[in-house]
Amino acid sequence: MLNKFPILAWPVKGFDEKQIDEVKLWKEIGLTVNICDDGWNENETNKDAFIRLLDECHKHDIKVIIQDKRLLWKGASEDPEAYREKFNAVYKDFGKHPATLGFFIGDEPWKKDMEDVITAFRIQREQAPELLPFLNLLPLWDESNPPYMGFETQENYLSFMKERYNAPVLSYDRYNQMRGTEEGIHTYFHDMRIYNELAQTLGIPLWTCLLAIGHWDYAVPDEGAVRWQFNTALAGGCTGIVWFTLDDIPFATNTHGAAIDIFGEKTPHFYKFKSVSRYFLASTADIFKDLRLDECYHVGRSWGGYPLFKQGISDIILDVRSLKNTDMIVSFFTSANGDKYVAVVNNSTTVNDNNFNITFNRKKCDPYEIKGYGNSLRVYDVYPNNDSHNFDPRRENNAELCDKDRYTINLWAAAGQMYLFKI
Repeated sequence: MLNKFPILAWPVKGFDEKQIDEVKLWKEIGLTVNICDDGWNENETNKDAFIRLLDECHKHDIKVIIQDKRLLWKGASEDPEAYREKFNAVYKDFGKHPATLGFFIGDEPWKKDMEDVITAFRIQREQAPELLPFLNLLPLWDESNPPYMGFETQENYLSFMKERYNAPVLSYDRYNQMRGTEEGIHTYFHDMRIYNELAQTLGIPLWTCLLAIGHWDYAVPDEGAVRWQFNTALAGGCTGIVWFTLDDIPFATNTHGAAIDIFGEKTPHFYKFKSVSRYFLASTADIFKDLRLDECYHVGRSWGGYPLFKQGISDIILDVRSLKNTDMIVSFFTSANGDKYVAVVNNSTTVNDNNFNITFNRKKCDPYEIKGYGNSLRVYDVYPNNDSHNFDPRRENNAELCDKDRYTINLWAAAGQMYLFKI
């Protein structure tokens, strides 16, 4: 279905033939999937031109989730056979195209919509099991502000989802992290933690929709904030990244800082997304697409209810600490073939000089750092002298980290930067 890590963007404008020329920008900025086109309609859109768009996406090895208004969830449970007929018609139009990944069902459903959503998923999966029906969920609202999407409580919502939700992917959005407040950071991590637990219960991948454009009271993310959103999502178990949005929004009041302007041209903001996405695709994307999150811990301050990493939690990673008292994340993963990995992330959008130590248990692992373009370099060879130097002499118990059973390395991390080790 999809052999690459999914990086995609939310559409904000309807299809026109100018988008065919824009596909090369999607490739350049690092998209492996895209959602097209904010409401394709058989009565309003030139079908031949839209197929040329799919052809261009296939040429650039980009998969497409098609928004066709015929397949939105509304009314699916009231007349499932009518929805099935509409799906078969859309499938006939586009389902066999090699660029087609699947079809869009809708965005941010409430309780009143769920029977339609579940029916739409069921029919699409019955009719075309090779494709990916796609829906995006609301962020998790604070319990102090009921009702929750029409459910009485968040607990009721999560219980319903565990029992009934039948999607092949769980996707949700959250933008508060770009408000510049501690509460915004808290809700960002809270949602990621809870939705990851739900996705693991359902046995499906977790995708998250992150903020790429300034609007309302959300700031335009700089490169550090782009990298921080991307890598904290990976550390939180997300196996798909959706940007809202790389295109400018022509109908909104105060949108600003888009990567691609209303004329379909690159802006200066284009390059920060290109830098983050393309480096990831060239280095660790093929590893991350097959990883399952085992545990995620925070270092320094706990955000969103994540547990703090402490000595004794792992018998492989004995210690992780920032010498500048900067918050960090430590996540443990298992690959599809059973290999073990640990990711360490600088959990700051602004600190570009985070200096930290990570201590490995010599008896339990021979760690490899995954860096460059997918190369695995043996940590003992990359940092051969770190047994004897690069330690802060003011730190307590420093000598304990330098004996024959432990191996400590000292690293620097920019805002949101991740190190991935195979252990």
